[in-house]
Amino acid sequence: MKLEKFKPKDPKKAGIIIFTVVCVLLVAGVFFYTSFASFETHDEFNIIEGTVGSNGDLYFAFYVDNEISSKMPQKGEGYVLDKEKTNCTKGESVEFNETDWSVKVLNMTERNTKCTLYFESRYNEELLNETDPVLKEPLIPVIIETAYLRTVFEN
Repeated sequence: MKLEKFKPKDPKKAGIIIFTVVCVLLVAGVFFYTSFASFETHDEFNIIEGTVGSNGDLYFAFYVDNEISSKMPQKGEGYVLDKEKTNCTKGESVEFNETDWSVKVLNMTERNTKCTLYFESRYNEELLNETDPVLKEPLIPVIIETAYLRTVFEN
């Protein structure tokens, strides 16, 4: 048996394989680089004071008829803000404009403030120009039956 020097059988075929592997690695590298860059986030944590989490300035919690809600009721749904229950965590005051349906937080001096807004349903009567027909203490409610009215008008 005679030893021979190693020679590739087809240098053109080996070049094509090497070129293909390099191209696949290059495309994979670009894909991974851009995918990591697309999902990158930055958060700041105050570890000395022990607060870890989102560093937002103002948060709202909504209660609709004493049930927690993920969103504020829309204008025209028949709700009104209960100003006595509504509060903020650090003593800020809340101003609510029912015409614009907007909330304004006054005297906010610190970050991470949470304001809890309580909305109660309000009965509106179209015949009374959408006013709330709540009777005051000295008034007595009077109910008129429709059967009585028919007999009065028939006579």
